[in-house]
Amino acid sequence: YKRVDNNCRIIISELRANKREFAASIHDLEEKKDKLSKSKERINEIKEKILTVESQISNINNSIAVSKDEISIIENELVKLNDLRKEFDLLSLNIRLKSESKIKNKSDHDSLLSEINTLSGNILNEENIVDIKKQIEETNLAIKLKEDYIKEILKRYSEIKSMHKHSENIKERISSIDKCPLCEQVVSAIHKQSIILREEKAMVELLSEIESYLKKEKITENEIEDAKKDIEILRQRERDSEMNKLKSENFKSKRILLEKIASELSIIEKEIHELNNKKADLSLSLDSMKGVEEKFPVLKSNLEKQKDELKNHEIDKARLQQELDSLEFVVASLGK
Repeated sequence: YKRVDNNCRIIISELRANKREFAASIHDLEEKKDKLSKSKERINEIKEKILTVESQISNINNSIAVSKDEISIIENELVKLNDLRKEFDLLSLNIRLKSESKIKNKSDHDSLLSEINTLSGNILNEENIVDIKKQIEETNLAIKLKEDYIKEILKRYSEIKSMHKHSENIKERISSIDKCPLCEQVVSAIHKQSIILREEKAMVELLSEIESYLKKEKITENEIEDAKKDIEILRQRERDSEMNKLKSENFKSKRILLEKIASELSIIEKEIHELNNKKADLSLSLDSMKGVEEKFPVLKSNLEKQKDELKNHEIDKARLQQELDSLEFVVASLGK
């Protein structure tokens, strides 16, 4: 009985405690019901807002993807634009160098043409140098023969002079002797006279021959002098011909060089024309891409704005999600 009594007491005590707890729990029941209702309404509002924000985030992400694609395209266009500008600058440099080369070649061409015109007026009719040398050799040979002839003349002149001297001596001796030194006979005046006449005649003939040889010597010396003058003229002709040959070769080489420069000048002019055409085409391409650079910063700025907007929406979503989690926790607590 005592045990039953004790157990009853324990049960009664627990029932009283439960009663107190129940009374306490139902004390603000209406307030909690109102809070639960408002929390559920707020949860629904937040969920709708989260859906709206998620839709906005999705739209912004799509816009960002589009902007990135557009920027990627523009960046490729900018690379092409920079490549075109480099090519344009390189073409401009090439044209400038070609133009400078053209000016130099034109100057060289005009200067060379002037030299050629001067040379063409100074070039004489070409003579055969071999023929001139042959004439010089023949004239030298003729001079040698004449000099040998003069030597013969001088030799003969010396002999005649000796013979003339001998006749004079005979004439002098015969005039001064009365007897023959060999036979010792008396030399008659008639005999002396005949010898004297003979020697005088011989002396006259010798003098005539001397005079003839002297004339021949003079004529031959004049001929040698004239021949030497001819040789000097021939040698001058030879020098002139050699110089003329050099001028002619120089003229030909300058003509070849002139043709080469003229050909190079023509090629350079053609290259400059082609480069200018290409430059004009590049200039049109550059003009058509001017808007690319202006569009790029606008797209970049727009992308940054979209990223900022996305960031703000994601912050809003996180804030709403946090509020939703708190409210769901409260609703769960109130539901118990």
